[in-house]
Parts: sequence; C-alpha cells; structure tokens
Amino acid sequence: MGHGKAPFHSGKSKSYYCPFGRSCVFLNGEAPERILAERDYLSKRVDELEFAMDIGNHQALKLQERIKELEDTNAQLKTDFTWLNS
Repeated sequence: MGHGKAPFHSGKSKSYYCPFGRSCVFLNGEAPERILAERDYLSKRVDELEFAMDIGNHQALKLQERIKELEDTNAQLKTDFTWLNS
C-alpha cells in the first residue's frame, strides 16, 4: 500500500474500500456494507418469490387439467342422458 490508500478492509469490522470514505459517491452516498446487505436481502427475496411463482404456476396447470377432465365428463354425461331420453 505504498500510495497511502487503505486496503479493502481495515480495523475491527469489515469495510469495503472507497476513496471517499464511509459515504461513497459511487453508491449515492451510502455505505458499501449497507448496499451489499440490501442487495443480498433483495436477491434472497427474488429467489423466494420465484419459488412461490413456480408453485403457483404448477397448481394453476393442475387446476386447468382438472377443469378439462370435468368438462369432458360433463359432456359425456350430457351425451349419455340425451341417449337415454331419446
């Protein structure tokens, strides 16, 4: 570190290096740790929501299949009933 800049972390707590200190202009004045924590939280939430959407889509497909089965049964029963009454 011959040019006087701090390493990527220094001191007791982990701190990401920014030449402007704790409020980085490249991060709209936010601390890098806060931005990274928010990114991790949002990434986890996206994963959870994608999983929920996959379950919902699977259930919707199963319901569509069941509706088709019931429509076919209904049509068959109407045909049988018509044939019996003729």
